[in-house]
Amino acid sequence: WHLRGLHLSRELELIAMGQVADKHKQREAPPPPPPPSAQKASKRVEEIIIKITPIIETCAAIADFMGPYVDKGFQFGEKLYHSAERNGAEEYVQIGLGLLLLFFGGNFPVLIAAIEAFRITGWDSMKTSFRILYKEYKKAMVAHKKDDEMDANNDGVPDVQQIGAQEVVKRKVLLFLTETDPKAVNEGVMGLSSGFMSVLATLRVKFAKTVTLGVSLADCFNETAQKIAGPALMRTLPPEHHKWIDLLISYACRSLAVTIAWWCQRIISALHCAMRGGQMILKGISRALARHNIQLSLDLSPSNPAFPAACTALGSVGFAFQAMHGFSLPFPLNILLLPFRIMEWALFYMLSYGPQ
Repeated sequence: WHLRGLHLSRELELIAMGQVADKHKQREAPPPPPPPSAQKASKRVEEIIIKITPIIETCAAIADFMGPYVDKGFQFGEKLYHSAERNGAEEYVQIGLGLLLLFFGGNFPVLIAAIEAFRITGWDSMKTSFRILYKEYKKAMVAHKKDDEMDANNDGVPDVQQIGAQEVVKRKVLLFLTETDPKAVNEGVMGLSSGFMSVLATLRVKFAKTVTLGVSLADCFNETAQKIAGPALMRTLPPEHHKWIDLLISYACRSLAVTIAWWCQRIISALHCAMRGGQMILKGISRALARHNIQLSLDLSPSNPAFPAACTALGSVGFAFQAMHGFSLPFPLNILLLPFRIMEWALFYMLSYGPQ
Protein backbone atom coordinates (compact mmCIF):
# COMPACT_ATOMS: atom_id res chain seq x y z
CA TRP A 1 0.00 0.00 0.00
CA HIS A 2 2.85 2.34 0.69
CA LEU A 3 4.31 1.70 -2.79
CA ARG A 4 0.92 2.16 -4.38
CA GLY A 5 0.52 5.47 -2.51
CA LEU A 6 3.89 6.67 -3.75
CA HIS A 7 3.01 5.65 -7.29
CA LEU A 8 -0.37 7.42 -7.09
CA SER A 9 1.18 10.62 -5.75
CA ARG A 10 3.73 10.52 -8.55
CA GLU A 11 0.97 10.19 -11.13
CA LEU A 12 -0.93 13.11 -9.61
CA GLU A 13 2.24 15.19 -9.67
CA LEU A 14 2.79 14.41 -13.34
CA ILE A 15 -0.84 15.24 -14.15
CA ALA A 16 -0.53 18.58 -12.34
CA MET A 17 2.68 19.38 -14.19
CA GLY A 18 1.00 18.57 -17.49
CA GLN A 19 -1.93 20.85 -16.68
CA VAL A 20 0.46 23.67 -15.79
CA ALA A 21 2.31 23.12 -19.05
CA ASP A 22 -0.99 23.15 -20.94
CA LYS A 23 -1.89 26.43 -19.25
CA HIS A 24 1.47 27.92 -20.27
CA LYS A 25 0.89 26.75 -23.83
CA GLN A 26 -2.56 28.34 -23.80
CA ARG A 27 -1.09 31.60 -22.53
CA GLU A 28 1.65 31.59 -25.15
CA ALA A 29 -0.69 30.61 -27.96
CA PRO A 30 -1.61 33.43 -30.35
CA PRO A 31 -5.11 34.84 -30.06
CA PRO A 32 -7.71 33.38 -32.39
CA PRO A 33 -8.31 35.26 -35.62
CA PRO A 34 -11.27 37.65 -35.69
CA PRO A 35 -14.50 36.40 -37.23
CA PRO A 36 -15.08 36.98 -40.96
CA SER A 37 -17.60 39.75 -40.27
CA ALA A 38 -15.04 41.70 -38.21
CA GLN A 39 -12.41 41.22 -40.95
CA LYS A 40 -14.81 42.52 -43.57
CA ALA A 41 -15.69 45.53 -41.39
CA SER A 42 -12.00 46.31 -40.80
CA LYS A 43 -11.27 46.04 -44.51
CA ARG A 44 -14.22 48.30 -45.28
CA VAL A 45 -12.98 50.91 -42.79
CA GLU A 46 -9.53 50.82 -44.38
CA GLU A 47 -11.08 51.33 -47.83
CA ILE A 48 -13.08 54.29 -46.56
CA ILE A 49 -9.96 55.83 -45.00
CA ILE A 50 -8.08 55.39 -48.28
CA LYS A 51 -10.91 57.06 -50.22
CA ILE A 52 -11.31 60.03 -47.89
CA THR A 53 -7.57 60.56 -47.41
CA PRO A 54 -7.41 63.23 -50.18
CA ILE A 55 -10.35 65.06 -48.62
CA ILE A 56 -8.74 64.95 -45.17
CA GLU A 57 -5.45 66.17 -46.66
CA THR A 58 -7.23 69.08 -48.34
CA CYS A 59 -9.08 69.99 -45.14
CA ALA A 60 -5.85 69.74 -43.17
CA ALA A 61 -4.08 72.00 -45.67
CA ILE A 62 -6.91 74.54 -45.45
CA ALA A 63 -6.83 74.36 -41.64
CA ASP A 64 -3.05 74.84 -41.63
CA PHE A 65 -3.39 77.85 -43.92
CA MET A 66 -6.41 79.44 -42.24
CA GLY A 67 -5.54 78.54 -38.65
CA PRO A 68 -3.08 81.40 -37.98
CA TYR A 69 -5.42 83.94 -39.57
CA VAL A 70 -8.40 82.68 -37.57
CA ASP A 71 -6.32 82.85 -34.41
CA LYS A 72 -5.16 86.41 -35.16
CA GLY A 73 -8.69 87.47 -36.12
CA PHE A 74 -10.13 86.06 -32.92
CA GLN A 75 -7.47 87.79 -30.82
CA PHE A 76 -7.98 91.06 -32.69
CA GLY A 77 -11.74 90.85 -32.20
CA GLU A 78 -11.30 90.25 -28.47
CA LYS A 79 -8.88 93.19 -28.15
CA LEU A 80 -11.19 95.45 -30.14
CA TYR A 81 -14.21 94.44 -28.07
CA HIS A 82 -12.44 94.95 -24.73
CA SER A 83 -10.95 98.25 -25.96
CA ALA A 84 -14.41 99.48 -26.92
CA GLU A 85 -15.71 98.48 -23.50
CA ARG A 86 -12.89 100.27 -21.67
CA ASN A 87 -13.03 103.45 -23.75
CA GLY A 88 -16.80 103.65 -23.92
CA ALA A 89 -16.93 103.41 -27.72
CA GLU A 90 -20.25 101.60 -27.92
CA GLU A 91 -21.85 104.54 -29.68
CA TYR A 92 -19.25 104.45 -32.46
CA VAL A 93 -19.91 100.76 -32.97
CA GLN A 94 -23.61 101.57 -33.03
CA ILE A 95 -23.03 104.25 -35.68
CA GLY A 96 -20.97 101.86 -37.82
CA LEU A 97 -23.59 99.11 -37.63
CA GLY A 98 -26.27 101.69 -38.39
CA LEU A 99 -24.45 102.73 -41.57
CA LEU A 100 -24.22 99.12 -42.70
CA LEU A 101 -27.93 98.58 -42.09
CA LEU A 102 -28.84 101.89 -43.70
CA PHE A 103 -27.07 101.34 -47.02
CA PHE A 104 -26.56 97.58 -47.31
CA GLY A 105 -29.04 95.88 -44.97
CA GLY A 106 -31.20 94.60 -47.83
CA ASN A 107 -28.36 92.36 -49.02
CA PHE A 108 -28.32 90.33 -45.81
CA PRO A 109 -31.90 89.87 -44.57
CA VAL A 110 -31.43 86.29 -43.39
CA LEU A 111 -28.00 86.92 -41.87
CA ILE A 112 -29.22 89.96 -39.93
CA ALA A 113 -32.21 88.01 -38.65
CA ALA A 114 -29.86 85.15 -37.70
CA ILE A 115 -27.63 87.53 -35.72
CA GLU A 116 -30.65 88.92 -33.89
CA ALA A 117 -31.92 85.41 -33.12
CA PHE A 118 -28.40 84.41 -32.12
CA ARG A 119 -28.17 87.25 -29.61
CA ILE A 120 -31.54 86.37 -28.12
CA THR A 121 -31.45 82.57 -28.04
CA GLY A 122 -27.93 81.20 -28.07
CA TRP A 123 -25.28 83.86 -27.54
CA ASP A 124 -24.14 82.86 -24.05
CA SER A 125 -24.05 79.10 -24.64
CA MET A 126 -22.46 79.34 -28.08
CA LYS A 127 -19.85 81.83 -26.86
CA THR A 128 -18.85 79.42 -24.08
CA SER A 129 -18.81 76.47 -26.49
CA PHE A 130 -16.71 78.37 -29.02
CA ARG A 131 -14.17 79.29 -26.37
CA ILE A 132 -13.94 75.63 -25.30
CA LEU A 133 -13.37 74.46 -28.87
CA TYR A 134 -10.92 77.26 -29.52
CA LYS A 135 -8.89 76.20 -26.48
CA GLU A 136 -8.82 72.58 -27.67
CA TYR A 137 -7.91 73.77 -31.17
CA LYS A 138 -4.90 75.67 -29.83
CA LYS A 139 -3.74 72.59 -27.90
CA ALA A 140 -4.05 70.44 -31.01
CA MET A 141 -2.21 73.00 -33.16
CA VAL A 142 0.71 73.16 -30.72
CA ALA A 143 1.00 69.36 -30.75
CA HIS A 144 0.61 69.37 -34.55
CA LYS A 145 3.54 71.77 -35.02
CA LYS A 146 5.74 69.77 -32.66
CA ASP A 147 4.85 66.57 -34.50
CA ASP A 148 5.79 68.15 -37.86
CA GLU A 149 9.25 68.93 -36.49
CA MET A 150 9.83 65.57 -34.76
CA ASP A 151 12.84 63.57 -36.00
CA ALA A 152 12.97 60.33 -34.00
CA ASN A 153 15.78 58.69 -36.02
CA ASN A 154 17.91 61.88 -36.09
CA ASP A 155 18.50 61.78 -39.84
CA GLY A 156 17.76 65.46 -40.36
CA VAL A 157 14.39 64.84 -42.06
CA PRO A 158 11.10 65.12 -40.11
CA ASP A 159 9.30 61.84 -39.65
CA VAL A 160 6.08 63.04 -41.30
CA GLN A 161 7.98 63.62 -44.55
CA GLN A 162 9.19 60.02 -44.64
CA ILE A 163 5.79 58.31 -44.51
CA GLY A 164 2.86 58.09 -46.89
CA ALA A 165 -0.23 60.25 -46.91
CA GLN A 166 -2.41 57.59 -45.26
CA GLU A 167 0.07 57.13 -42.44
CA VAL A 168 0.22 60.90 -41.95
CA VAL A 169 -3.58 61.07 -41.69
CA LYS A 170 -3.67 58.20 -39.17
CA ARG A 171 -0.86 59.81 -37.20
CA LYS A 172 -2.58 63.20 -37.05
CA VAL A 173 -5.93 61.67 -36.09
CA LEU A 174 -4.31 59.72 -33.25
CA LEU A 175 -2.45 62.87 -32.22
CA PHE A 176 -5.71 64.83 -32.10
CA LEU A 177 -7.39 62.10 -30.05
CA THR A 178 -4.44 62.04 -27.66
CA GLU A 179 -4.00 65.77 -27.10
CA THR A 180 -7.63 66.93 -26.87
CA ASP A 181 -10.15 66.37 -24.11
CA PRO A 182 -13.13 64.36 -25.45
CA LYS A 183 -15.50 65.75 -22.82
CA ALA A 184 -14.56 69.33 -23.68
CA VAL A 185 -14.86 68.69 -27.43
CA ASN A 186 -18.24 67.03 -26.97
CA GLU A 187 -19.45 69.89 -24.77
CA GLY A 188 -18.33 72.48 -27.32
CA VAL A 189 -19.82 70.67 -30.31
CA MET A 190 -23.13 70.03 -28.54
CA GLY A 191 -23.34 73.66 -27.43
CA LEU A 192 -22.70 74.98 -30.94
CA SER A 193 -25.10 72.54 -32.57
CA SER A 194 -27.91 73.25 -30.10
CA GLY A 195 -27.42 76.99 -30.48
CA PHE A 196 -27.36 76.71 -34.26
CA MET A 197 -30.54 74.61 -34.30
CA SER A 198 -32.33 77.12 -32.07
CA VAL A 199 -31.29 79.96 -34.39
CA LEU A 200 -32.41 77.98 -37.42
CA ALA A 201 -35.77 77.24 -35.79
CA THR A 202 -36.22 80.95 -35.04
CA LEU A 203 -35.44 81.82 -38.67
CA ARG A 204 -37.93 79.25 -39.94
CA VAL A 205 -40.65 80.82 -37.82
CA LYS A 206 -39.70 84.35 -38.88
CA PHE A 207 -39.54 83.59 -42.60
CA ALA A 208 -42.37 81.07 -42.66
CA LYS A 209 -44.56 83.53 -44.58
CA THR A 210 -41.90 83.94 -47.25
CA VAL A 211 -41.45 80.18 -47.68
CA THR A 212 -45.23 79.69 -47.73
CA LEU A 213 -45.56 82.38 -50.39
CA GLY A 214 -42.90 80.65 -52.48
CA VAL A 215 -44.64 77.27 -52.19
CA SER A 216 -48.02 78.79 -53.12
CA LEU A 217 -46.56 80.56 -56.13
CA ALA A 218 -44.82 77.34 -57.17
CA ASP A 219 -48.15 75.48 -57.15
CA CYS A 220 -49.72 78.17 -59.32
CA PHE A 221 -46.78 78.24 -61.72
CA ASN A 222 -46.64 74.45 -61.92
CA GLU A 223 -50.18 74.07 -63.20
CA THR A 224 -49.62 76.57 -65.99
CA ALA A 225 -46.14 75.32 -66.84
CA GLN A 226 -47.36 71.73 -67.14
CA LYS A 227 -49.87 72.82 -69.80
CA ILE A 228 -47.48 75.09 -71.70
CA ALA A 229 -43.99 73.67 -71.23
CA GLY A 230 -45.00 70.01 -70.84
CA PRO A 231 -46.01 69.36 -74.48
CA ALA A 232 -43.02 71.36 -75.75
CA LEU A 233 -40.60 69.29 -73.70
CA MET A 234 -42.26 66.06 -74.79
CA ARG A 235 -41.66 67.04 -78.42
CA THR A 236 -38.07 68.06 -77.70
CA LEU A 237 -36.81 65.33 -75.41
CA PRO A 238 -36.45 61.66 -76.44
CA PRO A 239 -39.17 59.28 -75.20
CA GLU A 240 -36.89 57.61 -72.62
CA HIS A 241 -36.53 60.99 -70.84
CA HIS A 242 -40.22 61.90 -70.70
CA LYS A 243 -40.49 60.52 -67.17
CA TRP A 244 -38.32 63.41 -65.93
CA ILE A 245 -40.45 66.19 -67.42
CA ASP A 246 -42.84 66.60 -64.48
CA LEU A 247 -39.99 66.71 -61.96
CA LEU A 248 -38.00 69.16 -64.09
CA ILE A 249 -40.96 71.53 -64.43
CA SER A 250 -41.74 71.25 -60.72
CA TYR A 251 -38.19 72.18 -59.67
CA ALA A 252 -38.01 75.02 -62.18
CA CYS A 253 -41.30 76.48 -60.95
CA ARG A 254 -40.24 76.16 -57.33
CA SER A 255 -36.92 77.89 -57.98
CA LEU A 256 -38.65 80.75 -59.78
CA ALA A 257 -41.34 81.10 -57.11
CA VAL A 258 -38.86 81.03 -54.23
CA THR A 259 -36.71 83.64 -55.97
CA ILE A 260 -39.70 85.96 -56.40
CA ALA A 261 -40.81 85.45 -52.79
CA TRP A 262 -37.34 86.19 -51.43
CA TRP A 263 -36.99 89.27 -53.60
CA CYS A 264 -40.20 90.59 -52.05
CA GLN A 265 -38.77 89.75 -48.62
CA ARG A 266 -35.50 91.47 -49.55
CA ILE A 267 -37.34 94.69 -50.40
CA ILE A 268 -39.24 94.58 -47.10
CA SER A 269 -36.05 93.81 -45.19
CA ALA A 270 -34.18 96.61 -46.96
CA LEU A 271 -36.84 99.11 -45.89
CA HIS A 272 -36.83 97.81 -42.32
CA CYS A 273 -33.02 97.83 -42.10
CA ALA A 274 -32.82 101.33 -43.56
CA MET A 275 -35.25 102.71 -40.99
CA ARG A 276 -33.56 100.88 -38.15
CA GLY A 277 -30.12 101.93 -39.36
CA GLY A 278 -31.13 105.58 -39.44
CA GLN A 279 -32.44 105.28 -35.90
CA MET A 280 -29.21 103.67 -34.71
CA ILE A 281 -27.09 106.37 -36.36
CA LEU A 282 -29.00 109.24 -34.79
CA LYS A 283 -28.99 107.58 -31.37
CA GLY A 284 -25.28 106.88 -31.61
CA ILE A 285 -24.50 110.47 -32.62
CA SER A 286 -26.65 111.77 -29.77
CA ARG A 287 -24.82 109.56 -27.24
CA ALA A 288 -21.41 110.53 -28.62
CA LEU A 289 -22.22 114.24 -28.39
CA ALA A 290 -23.48 113.81 -24.83
CA ARG A 291 -20.32 111.89 -23.86
CA HIS A 292 -18.04 114.65 -25.15
CA ASN A 293 -20.28 117.46 -23.82
CA ILE A 294 -20.91 118.87 -27.29
CA GLN A 295 -24.14 120.77 -27.76
CA LEU A 296 -25.64 121.53 -31.15
CA SER A 297 -28.46 123.80 -32.09
CA LEU A 298 -30.22 120.75 -33.56
CA ASP A 299 -31.42 118.29 -30.94
CA LEU A 300 -30.81 114.70 -32.09
CA SER A 301 -31.90 112.96 -28.91
CA PRO A 302 -34.85 110.52 -28.99
CA SER A 303 -36.76 112.86 -26.64
CA ASN A 304 -37.14 115.36 -29.47
CA PRO A 305 -40.62 115.10 -31.08
CA ALA A 306 -38.96 115.46 -34.49
CA PHE A 307 -36.74 112.43 -33.90
CA PRO A 308 -39.08 109.89 -35.65
CA ALA A 309 -39.33 112.20 -38.66
CA ALA A 310 -35.54 112.51 -38.84
CA CYS A 311 -35.16 108.72 -38.64
CA THR A 312 -37.72 108.30 -41.41
CA ALA A 313 -35.98 110.84 -43.64
CA LEU A 314 -32.56 109.25 -43.14
CA GLY A 315 -33.99 105.78 -43.64
CA SER A 316 -35.64 106.87 -46.89
CA VAL A 317 -32.28 108.03 -48.19
CA GLY A 318 -30.72 104.67 -47.34
CA PHE A 319 -33.59 102.71 -48.94
CA ALA A 320 -33.35 104.83 -52.11
CA PHE A 321 -29.60 104.14 -52.26
CA GLN A 322 -30.20 100.38 -52.01
CA ALA A 323 -32.95 100.49 -54.65
CA MET A 324 -30.73 102.45 -57.05
CA HIS A 325 -28.09 99.72 -56.80
CA GLY A 326 -30.64 96.94 -57.28
CA PHE A 327 -30.28 95.78 -53.66
CA SER A 328 -26.77 94.54 -54.45
CA LEU A 329 -23.35 95.49 -53.16
CA PRO A 330 -21.23 97.89 -55.21
CA PHE A 331 -17.56 97.27 -55.92
CA PRO A 332 -15.35 96.71 -53.88
CA LEU A 333 -17.77 95.85 -51.08
CA ASN A 334 -19.01 92.84 -53.03
CA ILE A 335 -15.51 91.37 -52.64
CA LEU A 336 -14.74 92.61 -49.15
CA LEU A 337 -18.04 91.28 -47.79
CA LEU A 338 -17.85 87.96 -49.68
CA PRO A 339 -17.73 85.83 -46.48
CA PHE A 340 -20.98 87.42 -45.29
CA ARG A 341 -22.56 86.86 -48.71
CA ILE A 342 -21.60 83.18 -48.55
CA MET A 343 -23.22 82.87 -45.11
CA GLU A 344 -26.33 84.64 -46.44
CA TRP A 345 -26.60 82.23 -49.39
CA ALA A 346 -26.07 79.21 -47.14
CA LEU A 347 -28.84 80.27 -44.75
CA PHE A 348 -31.09 81.15 -47.70
CA TYR A 349 -30.78 77.68 -49.25
CA MET A 350 -31.22 75.97 -45.89
CA LEU A 351 -34.48 77.82 -45.30
CA SER A 352 -35.78 77.52 -48.84
CA TYR A 353 -34.75 74.04 -49.91
CA GLY A 354 -33.87 72.30 -46.65
CA PRO A 355 -36.14 69.86 -44.84
CA GLN A 356 -39.09 71.65 -43.28
